[in-house]
Amino acid sequence: MELLPEMRAPRSATRFLAPLAFLLSLAACGGAPKKPRLVLLYGACTVNRSCIGPYGDVSYTPNLDAFAAESVVFERHMSESGQSGISFASIFTGSQADRHGIYDHPNRLDDSLYLITEAFRDAGFDPWFFSGHQMASYDLNYGQGVERDHVFQPAPPRKREKIWSFLQRGNPLTEKLLKRLREDPDYRAFVLCNFTVSHGRYEKQIPAEEYDAFLASHPEVARGLTRRDLDWAWGLYGAHRFDLQWAPEKARREMGLSDADQDRFERALEWTYRADLAFLDGMFGRTLRLLEEEGLRDESLIAFTADHGETFARPGTLFHWTHGLQLAPEVLEVPWILSVPGGRVRPGRYGPVTRSIDVFPTLAGLCGIDLGGRGVEGVDLSGALLGRERQPHLLAFSHTTKIGTKMQPDFARWEETSKYFASDDVDRIWVQVREGDWVLKWRNFGADRWGAQAFDLSRDPLELTDLFDEANRDQGRQMARARGYKALLVSRFGKSPSDSPDDALQRLQELGYVESGDREQ
Repeated sequence: MELLPEMRAPRSATRFLAPLAFLLSLAACGGAPKKPRLVLLYGACTVNRSCIGPYGDVSYTPNLDAFAAESVVFERHMSESGQSGISFASIFTGSQADRHGIYDHPNRLDDSLYLITEAFRDAGFDPWFFSGHQMASYDLNYGQGVERDHVFQPAPPRKREKIWSFLQRGNPLTEKLLKRLREDPDYRAFVLCNFTVSHGRYEKQIPAEEYDAFLASHPEVARGLTRRDLDWAWGLYGAHRFDLQWAPEKARREMGLSDADQDRFERALEWTYRADLAFLDGMFGRTLRLLEEEGLRDESLIAFTADHGETFARPGTLFHWTHGLQLAPEVLEVPWILSVPGGRVRPGRYGPVTRSIDVFPTLAGLCGIDLGGRGVEGVDLSGALLGRERQPHLLAFSHTTKIGTKMQPDFARWEETSKYFASDDVDRIWVQVREGDWVLKWRNFGADRWGAQAFDLSRDPLELTDLFDEANRDQGRQMARARGYKALLVSRFGKSPSDSPDDALQRLQELGYVESGDREQ
């Protein structure tokens, strides 16, 4: 974002320095890590990070917990946007929409962009892509530089089952990759993986028997819910899903539930989502065990992250059980957990703000890959992780999605969405900037009444109390940056080429973004 040099502005004093113990542990490690044989970027979709053990008090993600215990956990990691096409583009390109050109999804990434797969290919790694997300897939150019025979992109029938096999024994591409690694000790691979098992509809994502197993093994999550309660809630969810997301008050009126039943319904949906994340944890754990069994775990650089999070039904949110159209903290704060081989980077918590655009340059930096002149906007944090540099002070800019042209007819029929996003004009997007624990937002309050909000996440993690003060100079400075970011996004819209695929409507329907799948495209 060339118009916003403040994104990397230094700060004096020690207010944003990381804990001394973590810095000392990094300095003690020193040295550049040996180039790994395997680099794995594991990108999940729709992960509310408070629902996994490394970021929340839960008991059902033991594999992620164990992985985090031997890794660096980034505590203030921010996504560009709450929509997958945009967010995965930022992870894979190390840039934001003003450069990568994705303002809504599905759209193709332009050939002129330099992706993480190309950078590792050019550095001698053979790239592979387990392409499981229809909004950020190989055929939409999210895997540039990967040869077609190194791609596993599932298609019907039994598409979900094929996704569940990603990086598991028996998956044909996994077996092909492992064979190459076994045969040649000098062979190096970069593996990109993206998919979802926790996107709405939550009850359709994983094998049915997994819900029964989760209900039996984790009664503390169920809190008295029975399978009968779940079936009842899932029926209501299926019948009212779109209203529940985009017109929650209307949905509540139409369902006509008592307060007790409404509470039971919401607990059942949240339970289902958590069961999906437990399944994700199992998938990731099996991948880690596979690498251990193959003797690759200690030679692998592994990053676990997500495109965006998810909101449930809570005060302070306009839309429930979704993402994308509001700048909710549980949507934009995403996990990033990084395991570096060789003992050169010790486990710990990384406190300063980081962004999805920093993942690509950091992985490249840890492998000694120079990205100079490639248009990557993110910051290489490898020097800070190795104790050679101070942890940089970064500002994180985020924005809502632009309403896609193919989504607008459906969204126009809800009063709530029309109130805040009356058209597919790019000027309708909301923006925010995060500095430390302060978040400044520029948003539409309805009927084109635009205004500012400010929140202190250290005291108000759900952003329930607006602290914006027009007389506060620091807030005014940050608000100017936020509005400058919006002006940049608007000015750059359409200048970074992207185009929508012919089957865009089908992809939107498959993920539940639109209801009328038979409408002409």
